[in-house]
Amino acid sequence: MGPGGVFLGRRSDTTLVAVVRAEDHFDTWRRAADGTWTATAPSPPLLARHGIASAWSHARCVFVGGQVDDKPVNTGLAYDADTDTWQALPPLPEPVADATLTALDDGTLVLTGGRAPQPGPDDPPRVLATAWRLPRAAAAWSALPPMPTPRFGHVGVALVDGTVLIAAGDDGRAEERFDNDEPYGVAAALRLDLKANTWKKAGTLPRPSVNPSAFCLPDGRVLIVGGEVEPIGVSSTSPALFEPARNAFVALPETPLGGHGAMTLLWDGRVLLTGGFVLRTDGTIPFSVDTSFLFDPTTRTFSPGPTLVPGRMGHAAALISGEDLLLIGGSSQPYPEDGKDPGDVEPVYPPPSVLHLP
Repeated sequence: MGPGGVFLGRRSDTTLVAVVRAEDHFDTWRRAADGTWTATAPSPPLLARHGIASAWSHARCVFVGGQVDDKPVNTGLAYDADTDTWQALPPLPEPVADATLTALDDGTLVLTGGRAPQPGPDDPPRVLATAWRLPRAAAAWSALPPMPTPRFGHVGVALVDGTVLIAAGDDGRAEERFDNDEPYGVAAALRLDLKANTWKKAGTLPRPSVNPSAFCLPDGRVLIVGGEVEPIGVSSTSPALFEPARNAFVALPETPLGGHGAMTLLWDGRVLLTGGFVLRTDGTIPFSVDTSFLFDPTTRTFSPGPTLVPGRMGHAAALISGEDLLLIGGSSQPYPEDGKDPGDVEPVYPPPSVLHLP
């Protein structure tokens, strides 16, 4: 498998499937019971290279929007792991990059926010408040009411009651916020009611961030970790838990979690957060971490987990037994030894490995 982004999911028969980003397409791989991988159907050529919104739901991996040479596109692709086939999605009504795609239990896709081009070639991208819906068998996207505030770099989570939680993100005011010594990112969360076709407030994050990770627990609560809290990419150490019944967030203990790690539900109900990155220079070079943390939803606490060898960032993870976690994709870029220039450290792309859980 190549070093590109990896999206892990399962077929209906629970067989593990990986969709791997290559230079101009996606490769797909299927994992056999003995741990070997077999290449399956690659995707058609991609029109977008960066800023693609993605979601995995019900044996289907979906990619929408993105950009080439700073120009957003309106295309989308879906991979059906059960049939090992790709199909084009209906085009978006407008080009968009850096949007957030959320998949509901019935296969409906909800696309929110993102960035679109301005009329002038030198103008910065517009930050969007638009929202679109695509039911699984629909021939076209339909417009939803726009969000009260525009944003990109946010998370979208389908809640158990059928509503969609939108949290964090950048509203395009990063420079203004920095000049006014205001926090980076959007703290106010939103909740989309698809039946009533309305947005309502959903509490406020204890600390705003951009590009965090979110995980929906079996009991319906949502764990939000990481993300950047400064424009240069300083990672948040302030995780939070969204409680749908209260429509509010609870601040969790400060924890030095790496940004953009992987979160995996374990058999005992805990969540394992593996790897990620930290920034120890001027914010231009991310360094992978080899730490992991176990989150206990009952006590709302974090505890140290097993060490990764090597550290990883941008990877995916899946439980393959009660005691073993498969780590796949991503890169490893350790912080240099004293006296060495961080810019001289080249990333390596480790092969899939198994992390044994205590």
